[in-house]
Amino acid sequence: MNHTRATAAAWGLPVTAAFVPVLDTILDVPVRTAAQLPAWQVIATLAGSAAVAVAAGYLGRAEHDQPPSAGARPPRPRLKEGGRTVRVSRVTNPWPAVLAAATGAGVGVLVVLRPIGSAGASAGPPAAPPSCCAAGSA
Repeated sequence: MNHTRATAAAWGLPVTAAFVPVLDTILDVPVRTAAQLPAWQVIATLAGSAAVAVAAGYLGRAEHDQPPSAGARPPRPRLKEGGRTVRVSRVTNPWPAVLAAATGAGVGVLVVLRPIGSAGASAGPPAAPPSCCAAGSA
């Protein structure tokens, strides 16, 4: 398994799995505020996420380095007289910046919608279930 797939498994599966119990709980109640997530589902999601992360870390590791042969000398750079080597490196990853921008945009939308009463508040009492689903109907 290559490093990219291991990383996807380590992040993608646990994050996706965390939403399954929540959706299952929310979809079983007529009003979303009445939903209660059982503790065993939280524990099972965290344990499953940890197991997937450990498996991805194990499967995504690189193979061991080969020991050098007995008479091998390390390579030497060809430098001019008085020259020296300097290691210069830079690593960039655009995904944390993209994630931060998306999160910031979402928070910005909530900040704008909150004062006008559109974020997280219902316009009135919860709607009654359809007549086909009302209690006592057959």
